[in-house]
Amino acid sequence: MKRKKIWNYPKLFFVFFFLCMIVLYLQFAYLSLSEKVYGINIKKFALNRNTVTDILSAKRGTIYDVEGNVLATDVSSYTLIAYLDSKRETDYVEDKEYTAHKLSTILGEENEQYILERLNSSAKQVEFGSVGKNITELTRLAIKDLNLDGIDFIESTKRYYPNGNFASYIVGYAKQYTRINLKVNEEYDLYSYYKNFFDNYQNVYLSIKDKKVLKSNGTMIRGLKNGTSMLYIMSGDLNLASIEVNVNDYEIYNVIDSTVIGELGIESKFNKQLIGVDGYTKYEQDKYGYKIPETPEETKEAINGYDIYLTIDSNIQRFAESSISELNEKYEPDYALISVMDAKTGDILASATTPSFNPNNLTSDMNYQNPLLSYTYEPGSVMKIYTYMCALETGNYDGSKTFKSGSYEFDDGTIISDWNKTGWGVISYDAGFSYSSNTGIINIIKDYLSRENLRTCLEKYGFGSTTGIELSHELKGNIEFRYETEIMSAGFGQGIATTAIQQLQGLSIIANEGHMVKPHIISKIVDANTNEEKITNVKKSERIVSSSTISKIKDLMESVISEPSATGKNYYMDEYNIIGKTGTAQISEHGKYLTGENDYLVSVALMYPKDNPEIIIYALAKRPKENINYALVDPVKQLIKNISKYRIMTSTSESENDTKTKLNTYVGKNIEDATNELSSSNLNIITIGDGDKIIKQYPIKDKSVIKGDKIYLVTNFNTLSLIDLNNWSKSDAGRYCELLGITCNFSGYGYVVSQSIESGTIIDKNTVLDIELGNIK
Repeated sequence: MKRKKIWNYPKLFFVFFFLCMIVLYLQFAYLSLSEKVYGINIKKFALNRNTVTDILSAKRGTIYDVEGNVLATDVSSYTLIAYLDSKRETDYVEDKEYTAHKLSTILGEENEQYILERLNSSAKQVEFGSVGKNITELTRLAIKDLNLDGIDFIESTKRYYPNGNFASYIVGYAKQYTRINLKVNEEYDLYSYYKNFFDNYQNVYLSIKDKKVLKSNGTMIRGLKNGTSMLYIMSGDLNLASIEVNVNDYEIYNVIDSTVIGELGIESKFNKQLIGVDGYTKYEQDKYGYKIPETPEETKEAINGYDIYLTIDSNIQRFAESSISELNEKYEPDYALISVMDAKTGDILASATTPSFNPNNLTSDMNYQNPLLSYTYEPGSVMKIYTYMCALETGNYDGSKTFKSGSYEFDDGTIISDWNKTGWGVISYDAGFSYSSNTGIINIIKDYLSRENLRTCLEKYGFGSTTGIELSHELKGNIEFRYETEIMSAGFGQGIATTAIQQLQGLSIIANEGHMVKPHIISKIVDANTNEEKITNVKKSERIVSSSTISKIKDLMESVISEPSATGKNYYMDEYNIIGKTGTAQISEHGKYLTGENDYLVSVALMYPKDNPEIIIYALAKRPKENINYALVDPVKQLIKNISKYRIMTSTSESENDTKTKLNTYVGKNIEDATNELSSSNLNIITIGDGDKIIKQYPIKDKSVIKGDKIYLVTNFNTLSLIDLNNWSKSDAGRYCELLGITCNFSGYGYVVSQSIESGTIIDKNTVLDIELGNIK
């Protein structure tokens, strides 16, 4: 009889199953009891997966002029996007032809084909280039009213400069970046891995914890670990669709927001104060994206950036801009600068430059460096002021001592000549200053100074070091000289390098009886969160030059302007007691001085009135195309006239109106009653419209006003008629247009000299008024 075969498979299966259960139980115990699983903290991992952080963006601070007029501010703008992924169910663009046609009714019919091409992309999400960027709130609402599926917007903050190229090198500019959360999936040599990506786009940064660690110039990072990082993308250089389509090795978590980073001027120097600190809200969400009830929520409020008030006086800045525009139009220099400083406080009241730029529309062909402090150059004969000052300080200077002008030959055969090659014969040292004689400087240095004396003096007067003005990229220049001919050349401003802001600082010594005043551009910084103000104090040195030396220098500088044969005679004006010094320097390139007819840098340093200077003006122009000695004359003289008339008007107003009044609210009141009440304060009442009730006023309640200030009262009008704006400031005229609700286009600089629509004309909301600005009559 056959033995029955024993079937062992059930036993084997049971043993296998039992072992699997043991492994599973052990794994379960490991997962349950261990703080870390395979090196990962499970609790933190779960929290990170479920915890959402919403950024609360801080508002960037506003930049104002000294009177509170806005020079730079944030405005909201939008980027149009379209969802093309059909997996989004109903929220995607299905009818692309219809969508393109409807969008073109808002964005321009000529863009319909381009919009359709973008919608036909294979990407899951697209933008629309310049057509869909920087969209205003009104345009966004118009598109939203079309009720198109799959169309959305990314809101961003844009830095806006309402006056365009007005004081642009002072205010500077800030560029906009988009911040994106992304997850890196593995470790790698990031630059090599994304080489093509970074080569194709400029201004792209990968950032870890907000520190720029990888730039598009090829800086490398190895072994970047898994986790969340930040990608900064310069607005306009790259769109989100390009990331999704071209880069597959990381996934975008979400677009956080946009940030603005200052890169020139006040925007750069005070970027940390302006940018503020973002806040956040953290909470836990479920798999559907909803907040989980009764779970912890943490919120940290954003801290808005500080507001910055400059010393720039917009009226004086407009005069300077007008003068620089006149200079540029007639003489076409390589570059030119006109700067105005309050002689007593060091306040920079104006600084105009050509070529200029519009920070709302940056171009790649501009050199964005401020000639006021970021250009060094050989200054020429304005430096004779400081050489004479140094000689006077020795106590041995004799202005009546004579020398033979024309040329001077050194032992090594080097010859230095006066600008007038034949000279003026035998003349005194004092006359040598008036005529701007180079040979006079040589003889003065030989008689009274040494290399050490001259360098010590120049250093004491602020040359060879930065002034510390609150602007970015200030250079310190160079006052190194060793050999005899170098020392002599330095005495008349050749072979050394200075900046324009150093010249303004040096001139302040003369205006303040031997005390040097530090130039500055910040009036005050205001904490927008607490309204606390930090006022900039005047920084005046101890006396570094004697009163007798200053008195003599003033006399010498007066002779430059007043004497008929002196170099500054063209700047003379009967009604102003101006003192100054001119300069004409050869331009050096590649170690050699250029010899062309116009290869010079011309400059002038002026202040007035002589006895107690209030205003300092420093102007220069490189390579004016003709009549180099006249290039600065008319623009600077017109600037002096405008400033003087303006300051007379302002000082008269201030002296007559030392009593401030706080405004009440007049909204809802009868126009006649309000007018009677305000007239007792001698205010300039501007009534807008023919209504009998006031619906809006400017300034608002509790604002302080003084005699002569304009008070705008908007009525419940049926008709609007225009008034005469002649001699109004641009800011007053602009505010009037804003309250009228009409469009006003300004041209020129200064005050209103003409308007395209006569006063008394009935207007409506569609009216466009052209206003020409010019010099004060």
